[in-house]
Amino acid sequence: MSVRRAVIFVMALCAPFGIASGEDAGTLRVVATGIENRPGKIVIRLYGSADHWLEPEGALRTVVIDPSADAVGVFENVPGGRYAVSVVHDENGNQKMDLGLFPLPHVLEGGGVSNDVRPKLGPPRFADAVFEFRPPEQSITITLRY
Repeated sequence: MSVRRAVIFVMALCAPFGIASGEDAGTLRVVATGIENRPGKIVIRLYGSADHWLEPEGALRTVVIDPSADAVGVFENVPGGRYAVSVVHDENGNQKMDLGLFPLPHVLEGGGVSNDVRPKLGPPRFADAVFEFRPPEQSITITLRY
């Protein structure tokens, strides 16, 4: 088998499993701004579908970084496609956005999603936060709101 045929065979074998070649994947940088001086970590999650959107188990990948004025989370080897990102300033280490219920439902920790969607009632929708990632490199900025 020639080298060329071997490469084509391996690429065809990997395609159904979502394994991208170097040309089809890239680096996504997520810049979180508006971070308040509070304890905890910045949790950045990358989602590929609306299934389990904003739930930790629904994320394709998660990056946890220390808070700073403009924190940057980096996702390497991301295949081109449609994604949405959430950012939470996780103050208590439970890896999720905490909500208060009284007097009205409200967030207790800072957070935001791609496209800087501001939800009106309830959590932001995946369809509103989705963007097209185009390799080899792309940066998005998300402003946290407390």
